[in-house]
Amino acid sequence: MFKYLVFSFILFSPSFTLAADGLPQILDYYPKCEYKVIATKNNNYTYELNENELLESKDANITSFDGRYLENMLSSIQQDALSQGADAIIIEKINLGIFESKPIKNKVYVKKFKILTTVKNIKLCQDRSLTTKPTPYNNKGQQIIQKTEEVNVEFANNVSQYKQAENHLAPAANITLNHAYGLSNGEPESSINQLMGPESVKLSMQDGSTAYVYGRTLWIYAKNSQIVRIDKNQSILNNHGSNMIEPSDNYDQDNWIIDGNIQFKDKLAQILSLEKIEQEGNDYHLDGKNNKLILHFETFSLNNRHETAEMLTGYSFVPRENSGKFTSIKFNEFDNNKIKQFIENKNKDEFILSPSQLSNIIKIPNQVDSSRNEQWIIANENILIGINDIEARKVSKIRFTESLTRNQNKDEFIQTLKNYNIPITKSDFLSKNQDSEDNFEQVFYRKDNVSLTATFESEDMNAQLIDLLIEL
Repeated sequence: MFKYLVFSFILFSPSFTLAADGLPQILDYYPKCEYKVIATKNNNYTYELNENELLESKDANITSFDGRYLENMLSSIQQDALSQGADAIIIEKINLGIFESKPIKNKVYVKKFKILTTVKNIKLCQDRSLTTKPTPYNNKGQQIIQKTEEVNVEFANNVSQYKQAENHLAPAANITLNHAYGLSNGEPESSINQLMGPESVKLSMQDGSTAYVYGRTLWIYAKNSQIVRIDKNQSILNNHGSNMIEPSDNYDQDNWIIDGNIQFKDKLAQILSLEKIEQEGNDYHLDGKNNKLILHFETFSLNNRHETAEMLTGYSFVPRENSGKFTSIKFNEFDNNKIKQFIENKNKDEFILSPSQLSNIIKIPNQVDSSRNEQWIIANENILIGINDIEARKVSKIRFTESLTRNQNKDEFIQTLKNYNIPITKSDFLSKNQDSEDNFEQVFYRKDNVSLTATFESEDMNAQLIDLLIEL
């Protein structure tokens, strides 16, 4: 018996009517017919705030004046759709925010109100009646919160893996010399998912092991179908890489405890008084019969004074013979020429991955539909491949970014960009991609079904590219 969520709607058939001003209508409900998508537009609207609005935004509450700019934005969306010959518009996403910007040759920062949108400009078929299924946002730019009711039905489990992980009853975060989270070294690899639920990330490692990552902080390694290591707060990704992973309420916020009395940020001196801890160089560990628990400490300042203390921030649960050394990610070989063709907008064919190239997967909770997540594959330390259909192995996004695993120097990243013929500076990017939308630190460009979002170090024309997202 599974719990299944069904939508509750008023039973009537909305109809489509042309707006009084002749502009394409922003739909509150999806069409009944198979409509044609003329274009999917990622729009960016920026408005400079005056002094009165700055006072209103003092407490970061933008709802007091955002309606004025929403009206302008909605009108702009309709005008753009009209120019493309669209009948109607479906708004898929609206993000609002306030940011500071320093215009070129001006030392004074100004606050601006930004609206980011994703819309579909569509052509309707002859039957212009609408369903009772609401679009994500209505014609006033308001997000539609769908009312749900819960019923029990006999049905196959169609809940996304991310939702399954979110709803999973996590085991107690108890750590001993025999078990961590109820798992023990030497147990079958299959017991990881059974006890912990679906992982956030699954990675192939250079030593032949597989890493199951839960949230951003808990790493469980298996090799030869057995558990061989469990790490807490010892990620092999850097902060940039870890931030790619959606946090887990189950495993990033757990109150882990060792032997019932040692906890996160306990001082080393306090722990030494409680346990018999072995020291090898700068490493501390507790020894059991078959396992050892390596304790990881960091130095913290106390009470804003010069006094410092070593505090516990993580651990590694390993077999006794384990050296405690970390392994690294095994990156797969990708067809670099095909990626170059995507960047240069010369190849409109689908980019299909081989099964072996699917092995390093980061899962993020951007729902593609009710049963699948969008997923990112780590191609190498600088490239992520986005896919929205695991079975079809079809690429939907390519992202070039600073290293996910280490502190990469500027020249190394520039060379990576050059290898794919990617412009290095903002001026080079604007020159190569004419008709781009310049929005300070970000530049947006779209051609046919390919869109580019380039992020630079600053709004300066000589600023270096630090992130490029290609959406197909």
